[in-house]
Amino acid sequence: MRSLLGLLLLLAGSAVPVLADPVQPPVHQTVALSGPGSVSIEGGGNVRSNVRVTGWSQDNVQVDVTTAPADRDKVNVFLDSSRSRVSLQVKGAGSGFFMSGGPSATVQIELHVPSASKVAIEVVTGSIGVANVNGPLVVSSVNGDVTVSGAGPVLKVETVNGKVNATVRSSDAAPRISIETVNGDVTLSVPKNFSTPVVTHTINGKIENSRSEGQGAGKASVSTVNGSITVRS
Repeated sequence: MRSLLGLLLLLAGSAVPVLADPVQPPVHQTVALSGPGSVSIEGGGNVRSNVRVTGWSQDNVQVDVTTAPADRDKVNVFLDSSRSRVSLQVKGAGSGFFMSGGPSATVQIELHVPSASKVAIEVVTGSIGVANVNGPLVVSSVNGDVTVSGAGPVLKVETVNGKVNATVRSSDAAPRISIETVNGDVTLSVPKNFSTPVVTHTINGKIENSRSEGQGAGKASVSTVNGSITVRS
C-alpha cells in the first residue's frame, strides 16, 4: 500500500510540507475553479478528521472545517488553491503527532466539489464518506471506516483498520478499481451491467462474490487480511 506509507509519515511528523500560513477553524470558503480540477485532503497530526466529500454540478469547491470551540486552538488548517486545484491540510497545532497516545481534537471536514474532480483523501484517524464523485478517486486511511457511493470507473481505497463500503455507479468498459484493507470487512456494489470480473482475496474471512466472472476489460480487485468480502450488484 504505497500511499499508506505517506500516512505513516504523517504519524511520524514527516509529511509533505505545509501549504500556507495556518488558520484555526471554523473555516468556510468557496474556491472557484476553471473546470473540474483536482482536490486533495489530508488529515493527521493528532487530530481525528471526519471527512465528507460530495460531488455537485458547480465548478467551485466549498470548504467547511469545524470543531468544538474548546478545540479551536488545537487545530491548524492549511488551505492552498488555484484555478485548477484545491489542497487542504488539517493538523494538530504544535508538535503533537500522536505522541501523547491519541487525537487531541476532532474536526469535521466537509467539501462540495465538482462531480468530475480528481479527488485524493488521506486521513490518519477518522471516518471518510464520499458521494457522487465520478472522477478519479483515491482514499487512504489508517484508522476509520470508509464509505463511497456513486463512484466512477477509477477508484482506489486503502485502509489499515476499518470497514469499506463502496458503490460504483459507472459501467465503464475498462474500470480500474482496487480496494485493500488489513483489518475490516469490505462490501463492493457494482451495476448489473458491470462486465469486468472482480478478483477477491482474504486470509481470515468469508467471500461472497457474485461478480467473479465477466469478459470486460480493465481491472477490479478487493482484498483484506482479516475480514469478509461481499461483491454484489
